[in-house]
Amino acid sequence: MAAIAFDRPTNVVDGNVERVMSRLFAVEAPLPTAKPELKTLAAGLVTDHRPGDWAQALMDLGATLCKPKSPACQVCPLAAACRARAVGAPDTYPRKTPKAARPHRFGVAYVITQGDLVGLVRRPPKGLLGGMLALPTTAWRDRGFNPAEAQALAPRGPAGARWARWNMSLRTLP
Repeated sequence: MAAIAFDRPTNVVDGNVERVMSRLFAVEAPLPTAKPELKTLAAGLVTDHRPGDWAQALMDLGATLCKPKSPACQVCPLAAACRARAVGAPDTYPRKTPKAARPHRFGVAYVITQGDLVGLVRRPPKGLLGGMLALPTTAWRDRGFNPAEAQALAPRGPAGARWARWNMSLRTLP
């Protein structure tokens, strides 16, 4: 998209324009890798006559019709030229780089109660939820516990008390 910024033409490509260009040309490269290609494709469509209006029109098209989910292809003025629509999968564009698997850690949390009071510990100042209050836990491991391991850890809780398994389920924390 060409627009005038400080007396110099510049490309204006936001997420809406990236989506329109990706679908219009069925760009297979995933974001963010495809950004330079999408910017070039957008720049190739703009004319010198009122480039700012052209940029705004594509942004509006992406925001109102060529939406991320459920694009309104049936009323889109570019539908006849849209390659993603032609292959029958406009909502799969732009392609995205697969997200890395989220790490999971496993451990045992202890609930210490006395009447209506619940015992908490302060988390280390650095790291996940640093400095906040939390239930006492075992060290978190990258590999899962099996039920026998978890049961063996339960009696060795953080305080000298009689520990019992209580609605214990093995859950993962991000």
